[in-house]
Amino acid sequence: FPYTTLFRSRGIFIDVQMPQPTLGPTPALRTVAPALRDRLTELCSTIVTRLEQAVPFYRDAAPSSAERRPGGSGVDSLPGSVRRNLEDLFGWLQSGGEIELSSARATGRDRAEQGLPLTDTLRGYRIGFAMVWQAVAERMLGSGRYSTREFADSATVLWWAADEFASAATRRSEEHTSELQSHH
Repeated sequence: FPYTTLFRSRGIFIDVQMPQPTLGPTPALRTVAPALRDRLTELCSTIVTRLEQAVPFYRDAAPSSAERRPGGSGVDSLPGSVRRNLEDLFGWLQSGGEIELSSARATGRDRAEQGLPLTDTLRGYRIGFAMVWQAVAERMLGSGRYSTREFADSATVLWWAADEFASAATRRSEEHTSELQSHH
């Protein structure tokens, strides 16, 4: 799908149609992905804790750790949602192909159903992907095997994926909000 970019040149805004790039995992990301997948439960827990600290809605709705199930399901399950998004991301990083966004769409729908402002849903994706990037960067830098170019290319791909996940969640959230409003 083409998208529009506006940029300013000498005080004039210019509208340029650009093709939407499709990126795939770099060889470095494919190599690092299995180690990240092995840390899935730990990463999920760390991200959930950070989201509960940063987003009041998640903090106020957070069940006690005794009630929390790592895979949880349903609208109320922040840990389940984080886990499913990470599974889709890590699966894509390992295998390539078309990026799987069903978990992002489900998250967008569920958060709209809960009444979470879209800005907070998107903040959750930024926080989650920043923490994933931190884990990727630590793994890549710790190995000493990757060049600056591989590191930069991997960052580009990961942040492109972050945008894809956030965009899918946004589209589904907006669709669901519209559906809810049309029923009232």
